[in-house]
Amino acid sequence: MFSFKIKSAGIILALTVVAASCTAASLKDSMLLYLDGESLTSTYPGVAIQPSIRVVEDGKYGKALLMERRTTNLVPNGDFKTEDMDGWILSDADRVPSGGIKNTPCLSAKDGAVVALPLTELGVDSAYAFSFYAKSVKAGKIVVELSMGGKVKALGRFDAPAGDFGRIVVSFCPDQDSGTLRLKLSGDVLIDNVQLEKGATFANTFSEPLKIRGCDWITVPANGGYFNQKQGSISCWVKAPWLENKEFTDVGGSIFSAVCTKPEYTGWGANTAMNIIAWPKSKKGKVTQGNIYHVMIDRTKGMCSGSFGLDQVKPSATGWHHMVFNWKYENGQMTSEIFVDGNSIHTSKTGSFGAPKPVDQIYIGYSRGSYLDGKLDDFAIWSRPLTKEEVLSIYYSDKPLSALGTK
Repeated sequence: MFSFKIKSAGIILALTVVAASCTAASLKDSMLLYLDGESLTSTYPGVAIQPSIRVVEDGKYGKALLMERRTTNLVPNGDFKTEDMDGWILSDADRVPSGGIKNTPCLSAKDGAVVALPLTELGVDSAYAFSFYAKSVKAGKIVVELSMGGKVKALGRFDAPAGDFGRIVVSFCPDQDSGTLRLKLSGDVLIDNVQLEKGATFANTFSEPLKIRGCDWITVPANGGYFNQKQGSISCWVKAPWLENKEFTDVGGSIFSAVCTKPEYTGWGANTAMNIIAWPKSKKGKVTQGNIYHVMIDRTKGMCSGSFGLDQVKPSATGWHHMVFNWKYENGQMTSEIFVDGNSIHTSKTGSFGAPKPVDQIYIGYSRGSYLDGKLDDFAIWSRPLTKEEVLSIYYSDKPLSALGTK
């Protein structure tokens, strides 16, 4: 599309403009759904964005949707709202009624203070993320340790942020079912919004202690107007810890799922029509690199599965990655093609694929126990597969789809 080598700048410009115009027109005609990440509402009838989803400023283009997993903050009184400090062991540290985030109660620790949290009923080899906000009144430092089975492991050493509260996150995968998290502090430090989560080594935004934070998703009507089971394409920009940093997690990172819940479809794979899901590094006795899968299952449980290893995703300066998933059902076969950052990294075709199963639920960013766990921007569904030239034009444009004349 852009590979012509013609010396005349005018001709090059004309070819480029015509090619871009044709691509935009073609994409516009076949686009079924577009979410630009700039709003918590959709202009498409029936498309619903969960109210728990937050719009954040640092999207790939403007804003993006921050979509997080279901989680429970396991720390009692981690926001210090009550004076009951059972479960905490404090030395030279006390709860104070103000001074925390939004001038709410927090923990005030003096020079040489130790704050300890005993942990019980831990999942051995599960992933945990421990986080808290800290602010230094005077020059302060924080050492985070995990004591377990008579051994002490340093999880991190940090300068306490000065001026404003800053978040500190550490992670661990315990080999014992109990232990103690310990903060050793030098200088005067304020601590607020303490959180411990099971399931991943990266933290969600702060959630209320001992209460379940619901998962984030976007629901799409399964009326055939937004998703074509026989052919189509999904394009999106994703920024997630499990994708860029290859973090440990016990659950998958879901991008899209089309589901069949009819009672006649039972057993393995019966409820899945299409699933785009990542299984990042996990630690269940061993470490796995992790993969991203594009899976389609027909009425008879025949499957087409495309996948690629997360180690094939090259680091990005911004953390954002562009993904495109193509599918096409033709002559009794289903084909899947996956593009990441403009590169076609996997193509698969089934020897035989039956009629697609009926879909009655469609989710973006969620798939029955798996969550996006990251930021989503410039998400679109098309009624046909995108060509390689179209994928490249989107990836290299450095503009959202809405600015390319496709919306």
